[in-house]
Amino acid sequence: MLTLHRILCPVDFSEPSKRALRYALAIARWQDAELSVLHVQDVLLHAAAGEAGGYPELAERHSQELRDFTDDAGRKDWKVRTHMVTGRAVSGIVEHATREGSDLIVMGTNGRSGLARAVLGSVTEGVVRQATMPVLTIPPSADVGEVDELMPIDSILCASDFSAACKKALELAMVMEQEADARLILLHALQLPNLNPGITPLPLPVSARIDFAEFRHKS
Repeated sequence: MLTLHRILCPVDFSEPSKRALRYALAIARWQDAELSVLHVQDVLLHAAAGEAGGYPELAERHSQELRDFTDDAGRKDWKVRTHMVTGRAVSGIVEHATREGSDLIVMGTNGRSGLARAVLGSVTEGVVRQATMPVLTIPPSADVGEVDELMPIDSILCASDFSAACKKALELAMVMEQEADARLILLHALQLPNLNPGITPLPLPVSARIDFAEFRHKS
């Protein structure tokens, strides 16, 4: 049985992070879980505000912006806590999730344009690599309707390379599939070998039957 007590959703006030927040809200309602919305303020901006003597006012303004951002995503009367911390994004998110005992982190990808877009991508990747709890990433192409209509999930795709981490992902996907009465698709992609120019690769089968007992699920 899937039981999520605490969900963490880091945001940067961008539309992709609002999209992720809407999914986090839907999952929280589905699981009757507590949702924490976190914004990690850049340490340089924090220092600049302190030097200018306007930190208290700026901090309160940012806290209000975070509350407004959460309300606009569809918080309504759900139990949501907002947090503002200062530091490096990846370590701030991972440390907060560990300290709060989060069961799941929900994050958007490709936040803002230009350099900020690349930075958010690296932040999400960093959290995925360092977090000890599952991380659900929401791409910009994900459909977003009303928060109450996002769950349950219809189909789940679990891509696997037969590693220990993918086995854990599959275990979670199987539980979610059962809880949501969804269809689970397990995919393993075969990567083409790197060949020198001018060499014609031999044809590879489109699909292959690979039977790993520990990855099989009997209903």
